[in-house]
Amino acid sequence: MVFDSDKVMRGYIEGYYGKILKWSERKKIIIKLASCKMNTYLYAPKEDVNHRLNWKRKYNKRWLSNFKNFCSFANQKNVRILAGIAPGLSFNYNYITIGANHNDFETLKNKALSLLNLGASNIVLLLDDIPDHFESKNKLSEGFLHAKLANDLSKSIKKNIYFVPRIYSNEQIIEKPSYLKDLAKNINPLIKLFYCGEDMVSKSILRSDLASISSNFRNKIIFWDNLYANDYCPRKLFVGKWKNRDHDLNILINPTGMINTDLFI
Repeated sequence: MVFDSDKVMRGYIEGYYGKILKWSERKKIIIKLASCKMNTYLYAPKEDVNHRLNWKRKYNKRWLSNFKNFCSFANQKNVRILAGIAPGLSFNYNYITIGANHNDFETLKNKALSLLNLGASNIVLLLDDIPDHFESKNKLSEGFLHAKLANDLSKSIKKNIYFVPRIYSNEQIIEKPSYLKDLAKNINPLIKLFYCGEDMVSKSILRSDLASISSNFRNKIIFWDNLYANDYCPRKLFVGKWKNRDHDLNILINPTGMINTDLFI
């Protein structure tokens, strides 16, 4: 299945904490996405330990079979599957800084290729929600090294990947003002970026938000919309109208992980 890269991206992010869906539930979401003329599903559940905490670990044969079947099912419904890998908690950047220890990069590349071979349309490299205690022996900045990793992965798998930076909303910039500047200066402009907008849970996502981001980045921006997410406040649930979003922007929603609620949303 070849997807139209110019078509506005709409869909579902399985990217929350505390919940992990069954494969049968994921297929229900694909059916709902197709019925709503949405076209994208991002697989990046924080509770999949092989995605994040133990990202170097290989998936077992049963998981690989289920994921391949899921991708095939989604492709038949004209829904692309983006497969996420989140190595940021333990990735070793020595392959960049001192030309040694290529193991982590080779592991990342091989995992990405295996997910593509199973039917994923593309790879999403996620470096969000990791501690801000970055150190480099050669004094290279975090933004530079994250850009370099994204560039190298894209080049090695021959795909212009998607990327979630460590700072992914304007409200976080104060933590390290240089991060996004260094990232923007060095990242391949063909790599697509996920960004939440003004806030991690933005009240609005508008063309003006895109313009402010694009003033620094030349990359295509996909908004990661946490409007319905409740993993940070599990006792609350919002199912109100999806509003204050400009409909010609690329936006995926990251909701609750509760299947019936998410189908309703």
